[in-house]
Amino acid sequence: MTSLLDQYLAHVHEETASRSGKMEVGRVRSTLLRPQGFNGEVRPRHVYSEKRVAAGNVELDYKRQHYKNTDTGTLFPFSDVTLAVVDYTELLLNRKDCR
Repeated sequence: MTSLLDQYLAHVHEETASRSGKMEVGRVRSTLLRPQGFNGEVRPRHVYSEKRVAAGNVELDYKRQHYKNTDTGTLFPFSDVTLAVVDYTELLLNRKDCR
């Protein structure tokens, strides 16, 4: 697991501490570590997000609920990439050292 992913999971735990925090963190962790195919590439979801953000090739369109690969123009509905990936990508986009 990457340190960025660890930091994100700690953030999720802080936000859900009053609710079922451990269960929520486990669910999010499992979701982000699960492999998924994107444009013919199969890799863990968190790795895909990290590579997209590092290359500057991703935008989140909250109005239309799309995860956009700016280099290819491919749009993925949030429901296809999961909200955990959307939230993780947003965290990465907001960090200066990830871009």
